[in-house]
Amino acid sequence: TPVKTYFRNFQPRVGIAYKIGENTVFRAGYSVNTTHRGAVGGRGGARNGTGLLGYSASPSFTTLDAGISPAFYWDEGVPSYQKAPFFEPTLNTGFYTGRPQGGSVTYGDPEIGGHPPRYQNWSAGFQHSVFSSLTLGLNYVGNNGHYLQGGSRGMWSNQINPKYVALGNLLSMTASDANIAAARAIFPEIQRPYANFTGSIAQMLRPFPQYSGIGDPYGMVGNSNYNSLQFTADKRMSAGLTFQFNYTFGKGFDDLGSRSAYWSEKAQTTDPTHTLNAIFLYQLPFGKGRPIAVGNGFVRAIVSNWQLSGITTYRSGTGFGSVGANCNLPSAGSCYSDFNPNFTGDVRINGDYRVTDRMGNDTTVFLDRNAFQNPAPFTYGNTPRTMIYKLHNPADYNQNLSLRREFPIRESWRFALQMDTFNTFNWVNWGNPNTNPTNANFGRITSQGNSPRVVQFNARILF
Repeated sequence: TPVKTYFRNFQPRVGIAYKIGENTVFRAGYSVNTTHRGAVGGRGGARNGTGLLGYSASPSFTTLDAGISPAFYWDEGVPSYQKAPFFEPTLNTGFYTGRPQGGSVTYGDPEIGGHPPRYQNWSAGFQHSVFSSLTLGLNYVGNNGHYLQGGSRGMWSNQINPKYVALGNLLSMTASDANIAAARAIFPEIQRPYANFTGSIAQMLRPFPQYSGIGDPYGMVGNSNYNSLQFTADKRMSAGLTFQFNYTFGKGFDDLGSRSAYWSEKAQTTDPTHTLNAIFLYQLPFGKGRPIAVGNGFVRAIVSNWQLSGITTYRSGTGFGSVGANCNLPSAGSCYSDFNPNFTGDVRINGDYRVTDRMGNDTTVFLDRNAFQNPAPFTYGNTPRTMIYKLHNPADYNQNLSLRREFPIRESWRFALQMDTFNTFNWVNWGNPNTNPTNANFGRITSQGNSPRVVQFNARILF
């Protein structure tokens, strides 16, 4: 409707700033925005709009003699085929007498399809000028998102209702009269979806039993929420030094994943809790007009006018996601591990992650496999979707440095010489430990999470 469309397109931005005393300012802001899927989140198909609607034909032509001759010749034209649109009740269907296997069908929900990913962002905080060149800030920053990729779609997933996993082994049995009668003894409402259905009980109980799958390109109904406390320090250039420092303490939640399409499992995101960044540029103090004078002309020509800059980053370890397991859930979703009720002690073992130094050859195990077990057949597991035991992966450190100098040639012509180092100190950030209890490497780190030191030199003429 026009009113609903208007509010979908209503994306305000508002902000205020209020001066408190001579050196302090309070700032706050709020915005609503929509986005395509990408670095800031979103969902697939956002650009397609109504391009997914309508009918299309995808004919295929097969050679009749195992490839000895072609399926058809171009000079004779493409063989005739039924062109869309055509309305055939059994198109792509199956699981009935004479056609045991079903194809898939795509459902484009127009209501959800009209919603691009939508975010609300808000912030409030203080900025204080300590002295003329240094400003400190303390801010609360948060946001939420809707219509994101993920979320629970219930029947449109074509998964069976989780209550039917109580049928156990009957789910894998053929839908014969006797097996259907046994299932009805547990759930009296069960019956054949149509008279000539043939297939398993699990297939019979799907919302769309005639199809093996449902394509749901617009079915992104996920939600997210994020809150953080952020500290900043900005120093303008003075005494040859400028820097910017920021630290974020944040936590997020979302419902983008679930072991059953009929459940909404809100869980903490696995993003780092602590993030620190420091950026600086320093004019080295040697040479004419600098704090440290150099008397020797030759030495002065070498050491003068160099600039050192760098970016320092630290991110605490990401949280653990789900811990996998083997499970038997025909057409009913997936499972995670169970907690082992007999386990005692610490699940994190063998000390700090940094004791790992040989990757694939290292035998150190950092997680106790005995803390987990496969769930019973036809159950979903009782461990959480994320942050099991509040476990975190290895932290991430990095230091990049650059050394640069410009040499005047004539008037506005300059020659610039620069050396850049990435991962300057050759720190090793380890990959995440394996979290599949059925894998022989469970709990081990078998990869490096960053690249080794890289040094590059460049020279250029500026004019």
